Amino acid sequence: MSNGNQYIEAAKIAAETASENAQITLKIALISAVITLIGAGLTAWITLRNARRNALVETICKQRIEWVNNLRAKFVDFNTLAEEYYLAVKMLTNETDHEPSFDFTEKYHSLERSKNHIKLLLNPNEVFAELLTNQLNEVITLFFKDDFETEDYEKLINSVEFFQQIILKSEWKRLKTEIDKGRELTPIEVRGIYQKIARRFSKHGQTSYSIIKAS
Repeated sequence: MSNGNQYIEAAKIAAETASENAQITLKIALISAVITLIGAGLTAWITLRNARRNALVETICKQRIEWVNNLRAKFVDFNTLAEEYYLAVKMLTNETDHEPSFDFTEKYHSLERSKNHIKLLLNPNEVFAELLTNQLNEVITLFFKDDFETEDYEKLINSVEFFQQIILKSEWKRLKTEIDKGRELTPIEVRGIYQKIARRFSKHGQTSYSIIKAS
């Protein structure tokens, strides 16, 4: 092969090599661009997901705290009114010489309003809400029985406070869990929280758990 042909062949090989290198470089650049695009998209998705999660957590936190505080206030109202009514009825049944300056009609309506407020705040589909509502009704009914007994009231009001505490503590636990998970809990998860709190209270002897299990 002449020197001229050798040069031509070498130039040809060099050109082919340069072309292959250019193609490889282009492929690498395209792959890098795709990876960068995927990374940017992933980052944007994570950012959006976190923003939505934070918004949900903030909404849940604000609404649940307001609701729980409102519910607690209504519990306090009912318990206070019930105690006032109980003391007035007890004074009458003891036939003391002092007539109580107590408007039974007005207090009765106040008790009913308080009970209805609580009922409206609670979820009627939840077992513990139904149990509490039933106990509130029994407290009010008890005041109109001819055979009213102090022990009956004390037993009932203890039961009322038991269910109130279960609901309040369970809802605070629910709030904390939803904030941690960044989502609302399912009904099954909520039920589990309530059952766990109820068992814990029962172990401390605050009431019999048979009522709850029977429900």
